[in-house]
Amino acid sequence: GSSFIELSDIPQPWRTQFETALRGSGAPAPGPDGHRAWAQDWEAWLSGKWAGRPGPVAVLVIDLECTCADDGSITSEDSEIIEIGAVWATLEGFILDRFEALVKPVERPHLTPFCVALTGIEQAGVDSAQTFPAVAAELAEFAQRYISIAQCWASWGAADKRQIDRERVHHGIIDPLLGLAHENLKADFAKSRKIKRVGMKMALEIVGLPLEGTHHRALSDAENVAKLLPWSNLTRNQRE
Repeated sequence: GSSFIELSDIPQPWRTQFETALRGSGAPAPGPDGHRAWAQDWEAWLSGKWAGRPGPVAVLVIDLECTCADDGSITSEDSEIIEIGAVWATLEGFILDRFEALVKPVERPHLTPFCVALTGIEQAGVDSAQTFPAVAAELAEFAQRYISIAQCWASWGAADKRQIDRERVHHGIIDPLLGLAHENLKADFAKSRKIKRVGMKMALEIVGLPLEGTHHRALSDAENVAKLLPWSNLTRNQRE
């Protein structure tokens, strides 16, 4: 392969971060124009192994939609995942990659009218979807995409982690997020701002950001949660 990399080929926001690291490193540029860097320096920075120069950090943000009812017939312990949305994002909230999939519930395969109205997910959609073990395998593959620079996986609150843990045990499958610690961004946000814990929609209002996409759809909610990463307690030096 080439011994150098064109800086223009590096996606933002990492290009600017890498250029900042280069300026203070004393590493010579391979060429007179300053638009290139040595590939070995880029690879060392990307893997976080360039001494004294923190590399990029990615966070896997996940949101779930689950079966629900407004008459008490489905408790949180009984609910099943019907949609998974996930994004890989930088600590600045820049989204690198997206994942979404509907999931077929098996214990209570028929969605309640309340659930359909809340999420907009139709019965036909989950009927034709794969069950959790198959979708979990796809999520596990997605979770490996930026694993070399991953800091953690995160969600707004602890409920999504409990749900994934409960379903993987129920189905007897390995944790699709194995090797990634979980971060509760809802707790992070409240702690950093010294307020009571609030919903994702309220958190966006507090920092002056719009809620984009469709609320209570998993991918849209994951994207909106990722926008709140700059206000979390996550920091670069937490990554080992």
